[in-house]
Formats: sequence, structure tokens, C-alpha cells
Amino acid sequence: MIEIDDPTVPIPEIGWNELEWNQQSRLQSILSAHPYVYYVHSYYAKAEQEDLVAYSTYGKVKVAGIVRKKNVMGTQFHPEKSGEDGLKILRYFAEEFK
Repeated sequence: MIEIDDPTVPIPEIGWNELEWNQQSRLQSILSAHPYVYYVHSYYAKAEQEDLVAYSTYGKVKVAGIVRKKNVMGTQFHPEKSGEDGLKILRYFAEEFK
């Protein structure tokens, strides 16, 4: 984990950020056109480019939002607190990884 080191933004980050796509994902057809997700964190995980599905930008930091490696997928944000799009992500996880 890497500590967010940007004096221009409050730490910890608590709030909504837009999810931006790094690679094609079936989630793009499921979520709203510009999904916002809810973060509460002071650190972020460094993801390999090929594993990074989506990210959010917080200040100068590109924060991994969704990562996937083979059949393991996870989020840095809190899908359970991310409104309708978050619920869609949780449903996708339940269906995709039965």
C-alpha cells in the first residue's frame, strides 16, 4: 500500500470520485455512463497496468478503483456505499464469480 502524498487534497479521502476505464470490461455496459463511487482511504494499492480495470483520480494520484487478475477481482472503493452503480458491481461479482 502506498500513502497518498498530495498536499493539495485532504487525507483521508472521504467522498465520491468518478470511475474511469483503463481497459474494456463488461461492467461498462452495466454501469451508468459516468459512474461515481465512494472512497474512504489514506492509502492506495499500486496495480500493474494489465490488471487495472478502472481508476479514479484524486488530486495528482491515479487510484486503482477496480483490479482483476485472472478470476480474482476487487475494488479500492466501497461498492456497498456507492449507490446503484455499487449495487450493480456487487451483483456482477456474484454472477461472474459463482
